[in-house]
Amino acid sequence: MRKMLLIAGVAIIIIAACNNPTTEFILPTISNADTTVRSGCFLHALNKDSTFLELTLQDGKATGKFYWLPDQKDRANGVLEGSYAGDTVRVNYTYMIEGMLQEEEKVFVWGKDSVSVLFAPLDVNGTKMTLQKDKPLQVAIQMARVDWGSFQIPEFQH
Repeated sequence: MRKMLLIAGVAIIIIAACNNPTTEFILPTISNADTTVRSGCFLHALNKDSTFLELTLQDGKATGKFYWLPDQKDRANGVLEGSYAGDTVRVNYTYMIEGMLQEEEKVFVWGKDSVSVLFAPLDVNGTKMTLQKDKPLQVAIQMARVDWGSFQIPEFQH
């Protein structure tokens, strides 16, 4: 029950944090390896809540770190592993929250100076959450490119 409340809370926060009009995405199937190399650090901050992303795309593989840091609430931080084609990134997010290890399917769209985090309702199977395939993906938050070295938060020191 606590896990379901947490998931519902995360979904509400993400949807509430969206300042942009809702945009639906139809994603291409990722099959052929993309050799475009990109990397960067991104931030979304609203009031005292922050979301940080470090993402590298190379040889068809997407890797990185993703941190959700709400003010005075449980934090989630973990690693991203997956693939990409063009600007569409699909990853498995393995993270620790409330002392529990969980996995969540995530989709990002890489922009010129930003990354959009897409959202759809999730199916929950134990500690693994996957995007519902019959639901359209929408922009939850847009994260702006930042200089990672400027952060004073211990989780983000290299």
